[in-house]
Amino acid sequence: MKSKQVVSYTPEKGLACPVEGSITVPFSPPPAWQSVQRARMKGRPTSLEYIETICDQFLELHGDRGLKDDAAIVGGIGLINGIAF
Repeated sequence: MKSKQVVSYTPEKGLACPVEGSITVPFSPPPAWQSVQRARMKGRPTSLEYIETICDQFLELHGDRGLKDDAAIVGGIGLINGIAF
């Protein structure tokens, strides 16, 4: 069985990978406004595009008890490698 490679992050040391010959890369999270701008970028993949890529099949469920639908909320049942999620 293959062991997983673990990468850790601390503000003082940056990204660290415990593999011989690996390097440590200084990293600091982006400012809050930059994160907001990135989340609002045009052309960014939508949740449905991610679902189509990940799931073999997906059945989207719509509506609530008031018989209304909110297009901003995506939920449903999908198959990934034959397992329903």
